[in-house]
Amino acid sequence: MHHSRLQPAAGNPVVSIIMTAYKQASFIEESIRSVLSQTCENWELVIVDDGSPDNVGEVVRPFVEQDDRIKFYHTENRGVSAARNFGVSRSCGEFILPLDADDVIKDSYIEECLAMFREFPDAKVVYCQWEYFGVTTDTPPLSYKGYKNLLLDNSIFNTAMFRRSDWNRTGGWDENIMVGREDWEFWIRLLDENAVVVQIQKPLFRYRIKAQSRNVTAKTREATFSTDDYVYCKHNALYRKFFGGSAIDNIKYRERMLGEHPKPLFSRIWRAALKRE
Repeated sequence: MHHSRLQPAAGNPVVSIIMTAYKQASFIEESIRSVLSQTCENWELVIVDDGSPDNVGEVVRPFVEQDDRIKFYHTENRGVSAARNFGVSRSCGEFILPLDADDVIKDSYIEECLAMFREFPDAKVVYCQWEYFGVTTDTPPLSYKGYKNLLLDNSIFNTAMFRRSDWNRTGGWDENIMVGREDWEFWIRLLDENAVVVQIQKPLFRYRIKAQSRNVTAKTREATFSTDDYVYCKHNALYRKFFGGSAIDNIKYRERMLGEHPKPLFSRIWRAALKRE
């Protein structure tokens, strides 16, 4: 494939790739190399070490020294949302593409995303099909079926491209969400029922599946339900608009639609929201 360096305004890169790293030293080189192989070269890669206890800085340093498009920052551990927001604040591209340090993108992904934004200038988000790799390659189908469905569950993975102006408008990722699902809550605020979402029908993003112990899986599932409670309460007016009823009714609606049976943890935020109803 030919390499196309698009001309950015005022010498800035067109795309800012934001990569956060926590305990990903063994995977981040592969992720960085997937960025270096992009057919569109007009990007910057901002890597944020989120207080990681491993040697991620040692792995990243040679890439920073060899390519001035790559920047590296170390912060205290405050969670992925805070790390991503920090990374965006240190970047300058017109478009933003988050990429976790254990995932990879295929070499035409950035170029094809930008082509979609040119073809669909009203698009808010552009992403693609995905494929799992690692301990399983059994990839579930993924497609955006409208905003109401998005409110029930996420259908856009984190490594999707959007405009910096929309990140500014939303205020970034919610730093109260530290254990996953932060991307879902972010899309809820960035999009609305009229938003255009474009999905490239090619698997240009590879999502790594790692082995997890049963204990970790249970904790993750419990944390997910707790985060869902938080999202329902934070956006309860929005859920009332689309589904009617209260936050707890939305949980029941989701159970019926998705066949899930979450057990809400009734966090302090959850209880406070119920008291307001």
